[in-house]
Amino acid sequence: MKLVEQLSEAFLADIDKRLNQIPIEARDSAAYYHCRGLFYKLLGDREKSRKYFNTALNIDGNFISARREISQLGDKEKTSIMSMDLKDVVGALFKK
Repeated sequence: MKLVEQLSEAFLADIDKRLNQIPIEARDSAAYYHCRGLFYKLLGDREKSRKYFNTALNIDGNFISARREISQLGDKEKTSIMSMDLKDVVGALFKK
């Protein structure tokens, strides 16, 4: 059973509420965006979590935790070569 399935909706809503209660002026930190990324990673929203981790890195390029999280997310969904257009397959093969 996934961790998010064990957590109640009320608990997750409370985390989101608390993150939203952080004053706007305090949100301009790598730590804030890293926490947001972790929250969306917990929810299984890879796109949003990646966005927040990247924002954390834009603020602080040395934020190792954000780099690690992005690395753990891996590449975006990999497409099978069998379902790609011929143009995309050739482009991928000969990409510099």
